[in-house]
Amino acid sequence: MNNNKDAGGKTMGVTWEEINQWKVEQFIDTFGTIYEHSPWVAELVWEKKPFSSWEQLHTATSSIVASADEERQLKLLRNHPDLGARLELTDHSQHEQQRAGIAAMHEAGLEELRQLNREYTGKFGFPFIMAVRHSTADLILNELKRRIQLDREQEFKAALQEVYKIAGFRLQDWNAEQLLTEQG
Repeated sequence: MNNNKDAGGKTMGVTWEEINQWKVEQFIDTFGTIYEHSPWVAELVWEKKPFSSWEQLHTATSSIVASADEERQLKLLRNHPDLGARLELTDHSQHEQQRAGIAAMHEAGLEELRQLNREYTGKFGFPFIMAVRHSTADLILNELKRRIQLDREQEFKAALQEVYKIAGFRLQDWNAEQLLTEQG
């Protein structure tokens, strides 16, 4: 295990050297939820080790998704919940939507969001995806109204870009939780 200690003597986290030595199962257990219900991304990126920063890991995961065939990308998009849906959400999605104020929206706003989501999904065949960190419910609604006007090819690309942003935020969160050291 790691010998990195803070001033109080507490262990500060894991090093990249340690992560790079993980077996595929541990890597998937740790990073398999970065992409919504898509542990295949972590499995494939494990083969791209070694990594020395979360940015490098994020770039590698994004590259794996970008190089996947359209069917696999579409499945990944469809794994995302509708924003504002009262479904069973992953811990990541629930936390992200709460931070954006979706859970606190008034009923009329939630109904508008649900209706726009139905129209969007009917048009594109996958749910509206937006990295909602640093957003408000009003910004999300406005972005949904804007993007529903795009053609499918434009929106497919836009949705994937949002998925990459979400994964980046989730990796940043993991990094902050672990106090990951950049050396080692």
